[in-house]
Amino acid sequence: MFDIIITTRNSKKKIIKCLEYVLSAKSFKKKNWVNKIILSDYSNDNTKVLFKKFCRENQIKNFIIENTKPGKSPALISALSLVQKPFVVLIDDDNLIKENFFYNLNNLLKHHLKKNQIRRVGIIGSQGLPLTNIKNKKITENILNFPNMFALGNQYNFPSIIQRVKFNNSYKKYGVWGACSIISKNFINSFFQQNMNLVLNPKGQFSDMGEDTELSLIAHFLNYNIYFSNSLMFYHDLEFSRLEKDKFINKKLKFAVKSDVVLKYYTYLLFKKKKIITLKRFFFSNIKLLIIYESIKYLALFLRLKINKINKKNILTLRQEKIKLNELIKKRNSDDMILSLKQVKQQLQNI
Repeated sequence: MFDIIITTRNSKKKIIKCLEYVLSAKSFKKKNWVNKIILSDYSNDNTKVLFKKFCRENQIKNFIIENTKPGKSPALISALSLVQKPFVVLIDDDNLIKENFFYNLNNLLKHHLKKNQIRRVGIIGSQGLPLTNIKNKKITENILNFPNMFALGNQYNFPSIIQRVKFNNSYKKYGVWGACSIISKNFINSFFQQNMNLVLNPKGQFSDMGEDTELSLIAHFLNYNIYFSNSLMFYHDLEFSRLEKDKFINKKLKFAVKSDVVLKYYTYLLFKKKKIITLKRFFFSNIKLLIIYESIKYLALFLRLKINKINKKNILTLRQEKIKLNELIKKRNSDDMILSLKQVKQQLQNI
């Protein structure tokens, strides 16, 4: 039996569809797979009302958390504290689980992992499938070329049905997507016992993405294992507002500015703990990151000018646009970046 956490913000158009897919999962009622659904909400629409009504009509045990702090991370942490069962499934409001999701998850835990392995499971990742009716070549290219931005595809090409994601010095993959991931109660207990927190917090226009990878890195620090299974699948119901070109470019830029550096700092501290990296290697890796970021930033500005056929007489020049963007980024990220790295180091130094 599992608990479910759904984090929402003004999700009245999506919450019912998300819940219907949970309800239609194979043997959902017959096997009583789910103990309760926890809705961690930060909304000013009627998301909570719709959720409560659906659960009441379908006799689903539920609990609603009304968050006062914006962002996904506070919503997630407040909900994790209420988990009772050995495993909890994290579902975003635009995730639609496949009908065999709980059946396959139960099968994995019973028949594909040994008891001593289950005790050290931190997080199990799932495979995302795109679900969108948008027929736009550029948007389709974005989805195909940057699947990680949308939690899509087979994140790890493992031959077996479930396999451990080993932490190595490749800097490439060291975690799993938060969308439809499964977290163990053992890891949650350790997380709170060590007074851990999430530094990255996706919210609003400036979205500090990467909280799912941060959680995976914390699991590595606490000596829990990360697994990925290609048998656990869900649909990602992608909206046009999330895929349109300008928002996509901005999302990539903001991710590169803060999140990637913070995650690399986590990685450095973990590598240092395992004695497989030096500060010199970490430093030069981030120099590369900054060069790539600057290149992407100028390319984004060039494309914005070219695609929109901007008239120089009526809008900011490229130089003015560059200055404006730089000021915006510095205002948001300079002090915040230093504070974030200090938070990371402080919370990990006693582990």
